[in-house]
Amino acid sequence: MGQFIDVSHNNGIINWNAVKTNSVNIDGVFIKANQGFGNGAIDPQLTNNATNARRVGIPLSYYHFATLNNLDVVGDATSEANFFIGVLKTLPAPDMEIVLDIEENKIGLTPDQVLLWINTFFNTMKSAGYSKLMIYSYSPFLNTNLPTSHNLAGYPLWVAAYSPKFMIPRGWLNAYLWQYSSSGTVAGIKGNVDLTKTV
Repeated sequence: MGQFIDVSHNNGIINWNAVKTNSVNIDGVFIKANQGFGNGAIDPQLTNNATNARRVGIPLSYYHFATLNNLDVVGDATSEANFFIGVLKTLPAPDMEIVLDIEENKIGLTPDQVLLWINTFFNTMKSAGYSKLMIYSYSPFLNTNLPTSHNLAGYPLWVAAYSPKFMIPRGWLNAYLWQYSSSGTVAGIKGNVDLTKTV
């Protein structure tokens, strides 16, 4: 069973040599790339985290944090995807699925609009050659913010739930990854660390 972490600037300056020799083997790291698009969107520790995770040989990939804050659903999703693509091209190539982190709906888009946003984002990514894609979220968010019937089951699901059991959101038969803790401890990283494992 694989053990994974995700990191951002919130984790500070990481000692990647220590992460590599952590008592529990870390099978991969998902690194925050950006939130939204434009000036100030790129995570301040992105390059440092990506360069050093690759240097010590930890498999890596990246995630884009979306907030759904624009009524121009297609334009917003396209702009965020294109910005993310531009960022990815500056980084070490991903070893795992690229992730859309979607857990906020700031302006209250309807479920149909949220679905359109996600499909537009993923289609833009695929048009640029990024076909290994994954969704990260919480089951309550997805059940509330997606239509009862949707076409996203073909994308692997990374679900966050900090309890011994978790429900699978409508439309998926199972989860691919389970983020089971937000308060883990990993050598080389100060403070709490999100912990994820394969399901």
